[in-house]
Amino acid sequence: MAAHRPSVQSLVHSTGLDAYQMRVLDTFRVKRNSINYTGEDIDIASIEACIEAGGHLLQQVRYWLQNNTPDLIK
Repeated sequence: MAAHRPSVQSLVHSTGLDAYQMRVLDTFRVKRNSINYTGEDIDIASIEACIEAGGHLLQQVRYWLQNNTPDLIK
């Protein structure tokens, strides 16, 4: 979906995610979209890398929330 690209890219500005990590997440977004259309299976290495990147993103968002809107995390 086209709406996912700006969402991923906005993470650089909204949470301080570095540009490299944004490109990694965007690569997974493109791969997922391709798989949705082709029906191909995804390789295990990509799954593991995506899980790792998702964990990093979760840490980044939690850090940002704690420093910018601590009332949301109790």
